[in-house]
Amino acid sequence: MKRACLCVLSLLLMLGMTACSPTSENEPETDATAEGEGTTSGSDALVVYFSATGNTESVARTLAQLQSAELYAIVPTEPYSEEDLDYNNESSRANTEQNDENARPQISGTIEDIEDYDVIYVGFPIWWGTLPRILCTFFDTYDLSGKTIAPFCTSGSSGIDEAVRMIETLEPDADVREGARIDVDEAESQLKEWLSLIQLSEQ
Repeated sequence: MKRACLCVLSLLLMLGMTACSPTSENEPETDATAEGEGTTSGSDALVVYFSATGNTESVARTLAQLQSAELYAIVPTEPYSEEDLDYNNESSRANTEQNDENARPQISGTIEDIEDYDVIYVGFPIWWGTLPRILCTFFDTYDLSGKTIAPFCTSGSSGIDEAVRMIETLEPDADVREGARIDVDEAESQLKEWLSLIQLSEQ
């Protein structure tokens, strides 16, 4: 009897540990998965984002909730340090990359089923008035022909227009919608306004 009880307790313990396993940062996930519920939405929309300081991630998660979309973090193989992001240092990694139009920082992980998504929301901070070069790596990696791309950014002052033009060049056969610069503190209201403008609102 004791042996049977021990077996049952061991099985329950193993199941509990499995249920608590974290989702990989750079695998598509739903917002529910991010909160540990482990469910999938079956959405045809994906929010892809690169976030160096957390601001773009915050906006991306809000957008994923609004659109019942899945999330994918663009994670650099070599993470950016604080020194890498020192824009006052001309030889810092970020400045060196942005000054080289052929720079393509490597991304850790891949999106295996990107063909399943019809709408790709792409979020990023503005670096030197345009896309961080790691976004060029993303667009070079995936052919998004025939898909709808909706770009959004976070930025202290610069707009998104130059970044959108670059995306149009990198993905000439995609339907690239008007981009939006989103303030973190007003993300929900600004995202709703933008989604309505580009006719992707679920409301």
